Amino acid sequence: MINTQASIIITTYNWPEALKAVLSSIMAQTALNFEIIIADDGSSDETKDLVQSQLDSFPQRWVHVRHNDDGIRQARIKNLAIKYVQSKYLIFIDHDVVLHPEFINDHLLMATPRCFLQGKRVFLPESLTQIILDDGNLPEISPWQKGLENRKNAIRCPQIGKFMARPHSFQKHCGGAIYLCIMKTLLRLMAMMRCLIRHGGGKIRIFAIVYFIRP
Repeated sequence: MINTQASIIITTYNWPEALKAVLSSIMAQTALNFEIIIADDGSSDETKDLVQSQLDSFPQRWVHVRHNDDGIRQARIKNLAIKYVQSKYLIFIDHDVVLHPEFINDHLLMATPRCFLQGKRVFLPESLTQIILDDGNLPEISPWQKGLENRKNAIRCPQIGKFMARPHSFQKHCGGAIYLCIMKTLLRLMAMMRCLIRHGGGKIRIFAIVYFIRP
């Protein structure tokens, strides 16, 4: 088995059509040195069946972590999912983020000790989104494609990306859809902040703890 360098943690709740597209994009990654952790905030058995069918042929380790449906508890399910991680780096995404084939590889290339990465996404037009949800096709997205929002985020240039991934202040850059951080640091900080298992604020809580309680 390939040495696992990263764990991609996908938060989901009762949207199997979108999750299917996300998992398809993960299966198409050029990197193979990662595991998949599904952080399920209480979905029905339809999501369970989808995960099983989609990941049955995945060559690396995967885990479906689920708790009971008791309202929005993203922070708690993320914490539960982290307990199953067996890699150095954690990458957090939601079930509506379809990935570029080089997504995981690029994140690992930019990973830096004592830092975490935060990323933005491109918003697809409703018509293209519906096509993806209906038939599972994952067309190549061009930065110049009609109807995109935040189209600059569709430009992939590792050289520029490495330059742009320099440290920024937390207060000015606390939003985003994608996060990468180091496992051992996050676990140590979470042990000091058990309040993270409470309701809501899943992304910002992880973001804040990594920043404010430095190793």
